[in-house]
Amino acid sequence: MNLPRISSPRTWMAMGCAIAAIAACGGGVGSGGTGMTDSVGVGTVNGFGSVVIDGVHVDDRQVASLAETAPGVDTAVDARLGDRVEVTFGSDGVARSLRIEASLVGQVASVDTSNPSAVSFQSLGQAVSINTQASAGPVTQLSGYAAPADVQVGDVVEVHGALRTSAGGEIQATRIEKRSTLPAYLRVSGVVTSLAGGNSPGFRLGSLSVNAGSAQVSPAGATLANGQVVVVLARPTSLGSPVNGQPPSLGAASVRIASLARQGAQVYASGVISQLDAAGHRFTLDGQRVDFAQATLAPAGSTLSDGQYVQVRGSTAADGTLSATQVTRRDGESEPEAELKGTIVGFDAASNTFEVRGVRVNSVAAAIESCPSGGLRNGLYVEIEGQLGSNGVVATEIHCEDEPSGAVIEREGTAASVNAAALTFVLTTQGGPLTVTWSTLTVFKGVTAPSLSGQQVEVEGTLVNGALQATKISADD
Repeated sequence: MNLPRISSPRTWMAMGCAIAAIAACGGGVGSGGTGMTDSVGVGTVNGFGSVVIDGVHVDDRQVASLAETAPGVDTAVDARLGDRVEVTFGSDGVARSLRIEASLVGQVASVDTSNPSAVSFQSLGQAVSINTQASAGPVTQLSGYAAPADVQVGDVVEVHGALRTSAGGEIQATRIEKRSTLPAYLRVSGVVTSLAGGNSPGFRLGSLSVNAGSAQVSPAGATLANGQVVVVLARPTSLGSPVNGQPPSLGAASVRIASLARQGAQVYASGVISQLDAAGHRFTLDGQRVDFAQATLAPAGSTLSDGQYVQVRGSTAADGTLSATQVTRRDGESEPEAELKGTIVGFDAASNTFEVRGVRVNSVAAAIESCPSGGLRNGLYVEIEGQLGSNGVVATEIHCEDEPSGAVIEREGTAASVNAAALTFVLTTQGGPLTVTWSTLTVFKGVTAPSLSGQQVEVEGTLVNGALQATKISADD
């Protein structure tokens, strides 16, 4: 089939008036404390080109993806399909920071499998639902699980998702990753309720009772209040089990008050509509108040309702309300659910599956254009549009092309001639040897710099003057 070349109308460097609305106005403060910037966006990763956040392609090549792994401590990690992220931009439209913001990291306390296609569970006092319908928002990405019903009590999970306050604080998961062990710090986020002061200040997040008496509260000088969205980090040993009908309790080590941006900042934010007041033209989005009285709804003719997954663009008012100029439904119909650009690795001809940028792709039903007569194979650079499955992308269109200059690419082979002082090694690939450089921001997965020599690895990065500048180095499974 002869298809038109895949080209998103919202690639970051060609967004036209959208970039003017988002990147050229105002100023903001990211919730991670990254300082003054021109704009801020919050959403779900639905592809890689650089990184794609709810359909918007963001040039993230100049920044590392960071996650808070201990109070005030950021660690470089790789962004993954389904991650919830916060990105800040300068006036040039290039990302200044990209933060990975998990909703919770903890153990599964209970599981409801009465409906295998709509599994829900409880963790750290939060209700979590697994979404399998694109019409309701991004399909939940599962890592370490083959199917939703595989989630078990006692599993350690990292959950990303959109908060549905209409459902009593339920998290509609966009990604669930099974971890092997508990981390040094548990993590949970939500809306503060039942705030109590005095000698033992505390509050509720969902059904979790949080003791904040010894917690470090940030930003410095901020005061906790009901209705705030907060991120809590706590040692696993501080988690108390429910007793005599009382909720589980957690002793917070830190409480970070999340804030989209300062007054006047340009913002785009995605999430699930809750507490819709159609007459008053208001709703909440991840606990954030939104006024859509002056907003254009897209697609044209759309009507809003609780439970819809939307992207809101606008600016922050003096009272913290997001004054929307546009509200766009993202239901898998008017725009691709997933987009990928990168190099094919791990191609399996028997199953027609492979990986691009660490995402598993099923190409069985894909329409293929401009690819070699022999079909798909390792090393081809491709553009993909498709649907989200629970374990990756089901491709609908695949376009082959030459690797664009400056594109993020992948190479796999054997590491040799490691020079730890110069931060370089030689990767022996099928196409010949290739010099690889790394930096303190490079993410290592399943391998370390000291153990590189002789290892089979996959390297992701950008070619500069013939050398591959690595953003991620992974053990080749």
